[in-house]
Amino acid sequence: EEYIPRLRLLGEVLVNALERGRATDRAREQAALVAAAVDAAELGFSEWMPGRERPHLDSRSRDLLGIGEEELAKAEELWLARMHAESRPAAVESRRQLLAGNLERATIEYRYHHPRRGPIWLRHSSRRVEGEGEQGARIVEAIEDVTVRRQALEDVQRLRERVERENV
Repeated sequence: EEYIPRLRLLGEVLVNALERGRATDRAREQAALVAAAVDAAELGFSEWMPGRERPHLDSRSRDLLGIGEEELAKAEELWLARMHAESRPAAVESRRQLLAGNLERATIEYRYHHPRRGPIWLRHSSRRVEGEGEQGARIVEAIEDVTVRRQALEDVQRLRERVERENV
């Protein structure tokens, strides 16, 4: 009888360990699903934190932005320099508003001069994520190449203008 409380305790410990293992497995499965969805959508992922020496850019983001691993320390400088001048003020203001806590989410589309591909269109969907403890807020972004869609829109606009000129 003296072993019964100890056996119960041991049983509870084993059950808790199994439940933690199952929760870990579910978390891994969810992470794999998210990674597969991001890959299927051909999205890049980035994380920017004030005070951090360099941002985290996954390989697709580095490819979309034309920023090599060795250039990460100056990623923000390169990103802004390659962005079309008309888009730069809105992008800078959006980032400032997110970091200040005035916006929770922001989306911008802009022309970008890729160092190897030339002019492209990118779409950044950003979200402010509050840090825990003393860790400050950070910006998490999904980056998408929308060049094909933007070119199709420009083609439609040119056709519309041509039709209007010819019908006048």
